Amino acid sequence: MKKSYGTVHIVGAGPGSPDLITLRGAECLKKADVVLYDRLAHPALLFYVSAHAKLIYCGKKPCLHTLRQEDIQNELIVQAKRGKNVVRLKGGDPSIFGRMAEEMKELSDRQIPYEIIPGITAGSAAASYAGVSLTHRNHAHGYRVLTGHGQITSGDIDADWNSLANTTDTLIWYMGMKRLPRITEKLINYGKDPNTSVLVIEWATHKQQRTIPGTLETIPDIVLQQDAKNPSIIIIGEVTKYHENLQWFVPSTSGSILAFPQNSTELFIFEQLKETGVEVLISSYLSEDSDFNVDNTLEIMERLVEEGFIRHIILPSSIEGDKLYEAWYQKQLTTNNPITCWRTEENKPSIVPSLLPTLPIDRPQEWMNYLLAEEMDQPFIENDKATV
Repeated sequence: MKKSYGTVHIVGAGPGSPDLITLRGAECLKKADVVLYDRLAHPALLFYVSAHAKLIYCGKKPCLHTLRQEDIQNELIVQAKRGKNVVRLKGGDPSIFGRMAEEMKELSDRQIPYEIIPGITAGSAAASYAGVSLTHRNHAHGYRVLTGHGQITSGDIDADWNSLANTTDTLIWYMGMKRLPRITEKLINYGKDPNTSVLVIEWATHKQQRTIPGTLETIPDIVLQQDAKNPSIIIIGEVTKYHENLQWFVPSTSGSILAFPQNSTELFIFEQLKETGVEVLISSYLSEDSDFNVDNTLEIMERLVEEGFIRHIILPSSIEGDKLYEAWYQKQLTTNNPITCWRTEENKPSIVPSLLPTLPIDRPQEWMNYLLAEEMDQPFIENDKATV
């Protein structure tokens, strides 16, 4: 009798912005029973998932792993053998430094069906969002993708330095911030011009994206002075010279908003707000047609706060909205920047007693005045602010 296993979908989450996931990737998330997700997969993507699906965080910060790779692979196998539809959500493209080969082998050895859904990789996305073309007919006929992590015992980087130093190809380094001084030193020692242009892109495609230019000789000190951190992509090559004149992406200076529209009217308001350049992350978890699950919603909100992705939470004037606020408030999360909570309200008696300052749903054009006043710590409304 043939065993009935579930399917594992290894999904590329894209480079950062939740808007950059593929249609197929979003479709797999919607049908998932279980989602194992990485730190660099934007938490807002989890709002595609059913409110009652099982969420498993596999976050990996440098030198701090929530789950070991072996544990992740075992969890994929266990859930698939239970007949579950499983998504393994990885930042960028899973085949580029995503340890996809190890997971495929484990699944294949056990005859568990799987599907690979490619994603936009961070290297090309970072270049595009920084105004850089990785190839250029006058400067670079190709590009090379490399990792700053190595498996050799000395901790050094295993690379063909002679070839890298003497190529005109654009060099893209992932996970290279810790070893940036070593990378630049090696390239210079093997003959690359110390004045070769370099660009470091931090948090590419996010509203907090930052681009840091320099040369092979100067970039280690510049990065240290500007306190650049992971996740960052390092691009080395003459194609980076023109980025200042070609950069089209303007990171938002206002805080991002997490919104829970209840109906099409509220959704339209939030979509209009996005058109003004404000980052609005939208969840249907509290909508009229959705099942409400406090635990999953809180987990996603915690991830958004931990990575600094949101500044404001706007809840609907409903029983569900009030329940979510109460549960969120009980968490008493400590954050570097205060998270402000608001509620939308019409000019009629609210369903529940008001716990929060309100945003007038009939005057959405005024909302940014309220929110920006909050960010600048300037009085705009008379009632007290609710912060957690």
